[in-house]
Amino acid sequence: MGNSRMFYNQYRSVGGHNGHFDFPASGDNGWGSWAPQLGAMSGDIVGAIR
Repeated sequence: MGNSRMFYNQYRSVGGHNGHFDFPASGDNGWGSWAPQLGAMSGDIVGAIR
């Protein structure tokens, strides 16, 4: 989580504003834990591919 938070802080410090960051209190990096995040951004992914 430290690297993700450092990336987020750097992103914001250089003016980044259209990214979505969610830091859950617990979890792992298994694919099962990514399902809600992928669902949340699926519309953006489809729009970018088309």
